[in-house]
Amino acid sequence: MAFALGEPAPPPITIKTRRAYGYLAARLPLALLAAVVAGLLVVGIALAGIVARAVVTGAMSVPDALAQALLGVALLTMNLQGITAVTGWNSA
Repeated sequence: MAFALGEPAPPPITIKTRRAYGYLAARLPLALLAAVVAGLLVVGIALAGIVARAVVTGAMSVPDALAQALLGVALLTMNLQGITAVTGWNSA
């Protein structure tokens, strides 16, 4: 903005290293929780693929696959709730 108005640029902001580390340390537990939640989502997707392959190859019957799908939907719902809680998407 200063450049557009023909003024000199403001001096750079200096942040102490200790303050920056404190900022990052305060957010580390939430980042670890988010990584665990995202990891569980990836595991669930992989397991859904395994069940789908078992149905296609005939190793699992369709009613058994539907039971697995019902459990998968319940776990997916809880996982998505965890993601919204961690990311703060539900805050207005």
